[in-house]
Amino acid sequence: TEGSSISTIKADDVLYDKERETLDARGNVVYEHTSGERGFQRFEGEALLFDIKNEEGVFLDGVLTRDSGKKEGDPFIIHSDLTGRDTSGTIAFKKGVLTTCDDPDPHWSIRASRIWMLPGNEIAMLNGVFFVGPLPVFYIPFFYYPGDEMIFHPVFGYRNREGYFVQTTTYLYGRKPLPEKEKNNETTFADFLQGDILKEQRREGLFLRNLDEDAKESGK
Repeated sequence: TEGSSISTIKADDVLYDKERETLDARGNVVYEHTSGERGFQRFEGEALLFDIKNEEGVFLDGVLTRDSGKKEGDPFIIHSDLTGRDTSGTIAFKKGVLTTCDDPDPHWSIRASRIWMLPGNEIAMLNGVFFVGPLPVFYIPFFYYPGDEMIFHPVFGYRNREGYFVQTTTYLYGRKPLPEKEKNNETTFADFLQGDILKEQRREGLFLRNLDEDAKESGK
């Protein structure tokens, strides 16, 4: 247990190294990590090596199920032969298959040489192919969906009377709320990745980085 984060590991065999603070688990491994209302991850596989102090781990031959951050959304399901999690909460997959369909033959999937799931519902992938059933539809050389925000929100434009202009929105108090859903119920890929729970943020330079913990206050 670390703050609001709780990690649980179950397996046929677990070797605990007290000096190095590591766990070596093999056979029917189940790793669960919870943080906040929507921060749930579950890994099922053959083996893992886990650093307890830093909450880092390497997972072999398994499936990771991760909450999408939406109250009524299906979780992300990623199959991979090799998975790694670092102390920041970033999870990297080698030769991964991403989907939200729990069928053995998913209705849709993205197969990529590398997939990264980052804190704040950020996602990135390299050399991906989008499949509908078993049919490849299009190639994705690289994709990155950011979850971080800038301290100010610049808008550039042009008006016939005023000419070119720049506008900025800066929150001196409170924070930017979650975007409202469209009334016509149309969805985009960005909506698919956008969660419905505000997260705590930490300023890093000009950016506000989302953390795993749920926001205590959502002032407007």
